[in-house]
Amino acid sequence: MHYKTGSDRHQTYLFNSLEESIELDNPVRLIDALVERMISDTPDKYSYKGDNNYGRKSYSPSTMLKLYLYGYLNRLSSSRRLETETRRNIELKWLLNDQHPDFKTIADYRKDNKEAIRSITFGFREFLRQEGYIAGKTITFDGSKIKACTSPEKELTTSFIHVKMQNLEEQLENYLKQLTGNDHVEDLQGELDNLCQNLEIDKAVLEEISSLRSRVKELEVISEKLQEESSKSYFPNDPDAHMMKSRDGFLPAYNVQVGTDAKHKMIVLAEVTTNACDISLLQENCEKVKEQRDIVADTVLADTGYGNMQQIRTLESKYPQTQFVVPRQTSAAKEKE
Repeated sequence: MHYKTGSDRHQTYLFNSLEESIELDNPVRLIDALVERMISDTPDKYSYKGDNNYGRKSYSPSTMLKLYLYGYLNRLSSSRRLETETRRNIELKWLLNDQHPDFKTIADYRKDNKEAIRSITFGFREFLRQEGYIAGKTITFDGSKIKACTSPEKELTTSFIHVKMQNLEEQLENYLKQLTGNDHVEDLQGELDNLCQNLEIDKAVLEEISSLRSRVKELEVISEKLQEESSKSYFPNDPDAHMMKSRDGFLPAYNVQVGTDAKHKMIVLAEVTTNACDISLLQENCEKVKEQRDIVADTVLADTGYGNMQQIRTLESKYPQTQFVVPRQTSAAKEKE
């Protein structure tokens, strides 16, 4: 048959290395160079375990950072998936020098080193600026709603919590009425089994009372949190999420703010906020760019969502050298006039 045939999988290859398997323009070489440079410049900032000369050696911070960045750039967020890729992905084998951290090590590193991961992104932006890829002359801001890891059906509103607490307290009161006349009510949890036998009380009743009390306590904590944050809703699966309006309607989401440099379309700012609207974020974005990258642009562009005239006047007085190009918000009625 006229088919192509591959190499014999049992054939032995001599003088073959991981280095030869990765092209010179492969992006993993940039990840490798960036992380090594960042860690060599500020080793104390990225130190991670490995301080004790006894016991099993830990993975170096450069290894874990390279793995995290590779996963981020290739949309591999699962720690188990990343562990699998370290054993079959030739790029990761080269990048990590054929090391294979397990999924628990990967998950713990991401959980315990948020600031180190954040600082490496700052370092990359500074690297882009030093190499001329970020000019800082013209910056454009925009926001995007990113759906949270929950659904609208999971929302707990203040009114729902109030009604739910009333219902639970009524159920609790009904159960407690069954125990009226017992002097041992306060000690029921401590001596549950003995009391159930001596007082002839159904153990399931006491367990239900304990469960109701726990649920009431949880709702009280959530209600206090909503009052402190002046918020109207809470999502147990993703407590930091807020209900926001998007193109698909109202969804539990986050508002991701991005600032892009005009020269090569490189990102100079990327922040996640729970503020549902962009109207109050222009000043905050400009000040973060100044704080993080020490950049004061000549021109700042934004859409009508940022048309807060009070903030624009404040920014113009604070940064007189900057021109702010933001369309003013107008109502539908004014547009018809």
